[in-house]
Amino acid sequence: MRLMERLATIPEYKPLFLAAFPGDSMSPKTLAKAIATYERTVISQRAPFDDWIEGNEQAISEQAKRGFALFNAKAQCSSCHEGWNFTNDGFQDIGLPSDDVGRGKFMPSVVKMQYAFKTPGLREIARRGPYMHDGSLATLEQVVDHYDRGGVGRPSRSDLVKPLGLTAQEKSDLVAFLKTLTSDLSPTAVPVLPR
Repeated sequence: MRLMERLATIPEYKPLFLAAFPGDSMSPKTLAKAIATYERTVISQRAPFDDWIEGNEQAISEQAKRGFALFNAKAQCSSCHEGWNFTNDGFQDIGLPSDDVGRGKFMPSVVKMQYAFKTPGLREIARRGPYMHDGSLATLEQVVDHYDRGGVGRPSRSDLVKPLGLTAQEKSDLVAFLKTLTSDLSPTAVPVLPR
């Protein structure tokens, strides 16, 4: 509701919402529609990983190939980051230190939903820092370090999140693989919005 209150103080938004949603007022519902419409325009393009999967052995480095093996085995990333978009669209507590209970706000009696947030897809991941639901990790290297340590131990933490024992080389290989999921696409232009 604070967001709606803030938007209401910016006079330029009211006519923009009326033009986009004739007959509707500026509301959480129309705001959600506007954001969803914008998000559907942000799509990933073909990444080096796609070329490699289709048989071009030169599309990614040997280091990235080792990282892909780690992603699917020792690091267990593919347990949650699966499929073409590298997400199972599930909700997990990955052990970030936080007071935000995430999905637990809506499911207070379900232990595994406490501190749980939706697993993001990894396409274009090198462009999307800072990372995690709260933006608390600035680099992919920090993300890999977090998972390697296993995060905060608590009853809600996903059973898949535990110390991994990755070597420095394995961490580097994993980051090299993750970067192959980013295309050469020009970054999406951030619209200039009323303030």
